[in-house]
Amino acid sequence: MPALLFDDAEIISRYTRAQTFENGILVDMSVEPFGSLAREAGLKWPIAMTSAAFHEVVAVSEDAKGHAGQDVKGRWWDVVFMLRRIRRDQSAPAQSFFRMLG
Repeated sequence: MPALLFDDAEIISRYTRAQTFENGILVDMSVEPFGSLAREAGLKWPIAMTSAAFHEVVAVSEDAKGHAGQDVKGRWWDVVFMLRRIRRDQSAPAQSFFRMLG
């Protein structure tokens, strides 16, 4: 079997998905209360959002204009719904990008 390009390469740095969650760079949307809503919507793969996207689109701020009566689960459902709709309309890309108006 031929050697792969980086088989003998020295690893100089490693930053894992788990570390991004620990450091707050990404928010794991596969855990509760978000995971069950994603599964209910038919999503079967691990989902993560950048912390910035989470705080802009999903997190609820009590003093933010337009957030009265909203909760995190409802806002997450809106994201999941849009993601599911976009994934259905695309030919299953590895990543899906879409704009949510916060």
